[in-house]
Amino acid sequence: MKSTLIFNYLASHLDKSHFKGDADAKEALDESFSALAWTLRSLSVDAYNDERNTEMALEIIELARQLAKDPDLQKRIADDVK
Repeated sequence: MKSTLIFNYLASHLDKSHFKGDADAKEALDESFSALAWTLRSLSVDAYNDERNTEMALEIIELARQLAKDPDLQKRIADDVK
């Protein structure tokens, strides 16, 4: 799906190595990715629960999984895809 291609492109260009030596920028990037991952998880749950769109829910949760650094979020995502 196009969204996956766009995400992969953005993720590769927003790699933390672009922020070498700038701890504040790395932390801000981690926080932004975390917020986006939580939002994507929420959208995935809604896609499944409200629309019964399993395919879309799985694609969205995969994007969230790729961004998730928070152990709690990683566990929730793992539980979601079971």
